[in-house]
Amino acid sequence: MTWISPDGFQDLQHAREHLAAFFTGYNTHHRHSGLNYYTPDTVHDGLVQQASRQRQETLDACYARNPHRYRNKPAAPGVPPVAGINHKATNPLSQTA
Repeated sequence: MTWISPDGFQDLQHAREHLAAFFTGYNTHHRHSGLNYYTPDTVHDGLVQQASRQRQETLDACYARNPHRYRNKPAAPGVPPVAGINHKATNPLSQTA
């Protein structure tokens, strides 16, 4: 999976293949901060609870092996509150550009 676009595309098919691979990788592997570091597919497919349990098991095991490395016992992030594009409320200043 490459996150870098080529300088140009050979033809339309090359562009389609590149973008299909890019979006597949982005949606299945890229962890978004706005989604509490879950992938878009995990959130979209309703698998956050399962992923959160799995993360918590891993964090618990790490904590059990080396509790001195942590100030507090780590907790996996929960379900992201709202996922969307441009869903934040705007204010008058944000519209002056």
